[in-house]
Amino acid sequence: MAYQPDRFDEVPEYTDQRGAHRASFAAPAGAAAAAGGARRFSPLLLVAGLVLLAGLFVGVVLPWLTGDRSEPVAAESSASSPAADPSTSSEPASPTEGAATTEPASPSEDAAAAEASRSQAAAQSAAEQSAAEAAAASSRAAEEAAAAEASRSAAAAAEASRSAEAAQAAEASRSAEAAQAAEASRSAAAAQAAEASRSAAAAAEASRSAAAAQAAEASRSAAAAAEASRSAEAAQAAEASRSAAAQAAAAARSTNVTVYNATRTTGLAASYAQRLRSAGFTSVSAQNWGGYGIQSSTVLYNGSGNQAAAEAVAAELGFPVLQTPNLQVNGVAVVVTG
Repeated sequence: MAYQPDRFDEVPEYTDQRGAHRASFAAPAGAAAAAGGARRFSPLLLVAGLVLLAGLFVGVVLPWLTGDRSEPVAAESSASSPAADPSTSSEPASPTEGAATTEPASPSEDAAAAEASRSQAAAQSAAEQSAAEAAAASSRAAEEAAAAEASRSAAAAAEASRSAEAAQAAEASRSAEAAQAAEASRSAAAAQAAEASRSAAAAAEASRSAAAAQAAEASRSAAAAAEASRSAEAAQAAEASRSAAAQAAAAARSTNVTVYNATRTTGLAASYAQRLRSAGFTSVSAQNWGGYGIQSSTVLYNGSGNQAAAEAVAAELGFPVLQTPNLQVNGVAVVVTG
């Protein structure tokens, strides 16, 4: 598959085609700075060499070319020294000495010396001017080279700075994208964890609700069963009680009951006896009372086996019940006094 250019191709000095950042880009920049410094010093060395050559030319080569190999200072001194003043001498000079001293120099020699001095001065001035012009030209060339080198260095530094800024911006963009992706991943994981927690809580709540409902239903069922059992037991107890009562009532109604008339009213005992027969008592008789005096109508019995029958008769007739151990009656006796 062909390579697709991307935004990292804008800074090829510090990134490769896959977008990987080069961490060692500072070393080439330092080497370039060192090379630039060496190039900035080279014009100065050139100027120093030119000045040295100019000095050698003026001091050595130019005098040799002009043909003056004697000491110039001595020549000038001999040429310019005046004749001795005759007045300064206390003794007159001899003719020979005077002639030798005051002999004028040859005009051609003076002209040649003056011309040589002028030529030497002109040559020296020209050499100095040439050296100055060469030094100025070298200085200007050095300044221009330094300015060009500084401009190139500034352009290279600006380019390196722009490349570094672009690389930093790309790295910051990648870091921000990675941070955003990590934050999105964390948010998604947190949302999934929260959803799982809510689902687990809902499931636990549903389980608790189902368990509570089952427990409540079991409790209600148990309560209903207990209530039914109690109702059945109560019904059985009531039925047994009713059966026992019915049996006791049947036994009581089958007990011998004798109604005694303790008054002079005829038929009183018989009327009460009929009343008991109508209530279900099966063994009832009527007689006159011949025992001890009783102040009010009473139901009498002599043993605990006849207590239920005596109470049933008393309940039917509304008379009080009294146990009498000495009662000579088989069953229950009813004494009617009015």
